[in-house]
Amino acid sequence: MKKLILSFTLAIIATALFAQTTQTPTEKTPGYVAPIALQPLTTALDFTVTFTDGTAANLFNTCNAGNSVLLDFFFTSCVYCQTYAPIIDQAYVAHSSGAGNIKFWGIDTGDNNAAVITYKSTYGDSNPCASGVEGGGTAVCNTYSTSFTWSGYPTYSVVCPDHTYNHDVNYPPTATGFNSYFSTCGTTAVTESSDPVQTKITLMYPLPAKDNLNAHVYVDKSSQVKIELCDILGNAVYTSNTSEDKGYYNASIDVTTFDSGIYFIKLTQDNVVKDVQRVMVMH
Repeated sequence: MKKLILSFTLAIIATALFAQTTQTPTEKTPGYVAPIALQPLTTALDFTVTFTDGTAANLFNTCNAGNSVLLDFFFTSCVYCQTYAPIIDQAYVAHSSGAGNIKFWGIDTGDNNAAVITYKSTYGDSNPCASGVEGGGTAVCNTYSTSFTWSGYPTYSVVCPDHTYNHDVNYPPTATGFNSYFSTCGTTAVTESSDPVQTKITLMYPLPAKDNLNAHVYVDKSSQVKIELCDILGNAVYTSNTSEDKGYYNASIDVTTFDSGIYFIKLTQDNVVKDVQRVMVMH
């Protein structure tokens, strides 16, 4: 009888654990705001993942080399993840696209490499990402979501070089909202000198463009900014004139009515051409 009760109890526990690791990921509750306290919350849990480019990375080894790591927990059909991906990418680009001692890792749950690669291209996410399936992201998300208070996806967390884990920070995200955490970790946060030295287009996505082309622009001073999309003959098929303050902003261009082919996006500041980049439109 005792064996029967023990077996029954173990079965219930196993079922509960299985349910935890196979739960359907949920998005953040609308209106949720992450805690703003900067004090360390706990210690991170170590893991190894493989990014969609085939590169393997271990969290503690990366931290031990003097790096802070921002973890972006997401899944590809998550609307809030899609919405905020360009903002996270702005922060990533501002921090030298991972070339310095601040790393940005996307940790997906439930999706394969192909889905994550499509997500990155569609929503302008250029930092390394590990898919849930081939990359091992689902196991990491399950471990973290059952070890810490979890309010849904996306969740942004910062791990310091000493493995200190700052959980669920900077939500809703801003491009500079992680800087206080990086500074607390002792790693270099983005500063004025880290911005581009002059007005330029810093990122365009998706490429090729199908419905909307998004261009992230850095403006080095308050000025009149003009963006033109030109065909291969140099004729402007789209023009936008705006007054912009110094900093980053996003320009979205509807390309649904344009023919498939090669175009050029031209950025002009106070009547001076600052940047021209080639872009493909494909329907």
